[in-house]
Amino acid sequence: MEKTDAGNTAFALPHFAGAAAGGFVGMAYLPSGYDTLSKAGQRTGTELGQIAIRNLAQEFAPELAPIARRIHLPRLIPVWWTPTSHASQSHP
Repeated sequence: MEKTDAGNTAFALPHFAGAAAGGFVGMAYLPSGYDTLSKAGQRTGTELGQIAIRNLAQEFAPELAPIARRIHLPRLIPVWWTPTSHASQSHP
């Protein structure tokens, strides 16, 4: 689920479509054995997992920021990894 510009909650179809495209595009050029439906499904699952990890990191970044500062991490989430709407907010 994601928030729309109006503030409503909507199904995050672009995330699923992008993960499916990223998973299945390899079937066009990968060698035999890696161009199967099961491998495409695995790649799609990996893409969705990466999206989930990024969302969790963004969700809990404020709570983890003091820990990151204490162990001298320069930034918990890199600027290029966050959406542009969050880029203007202060970072730890």
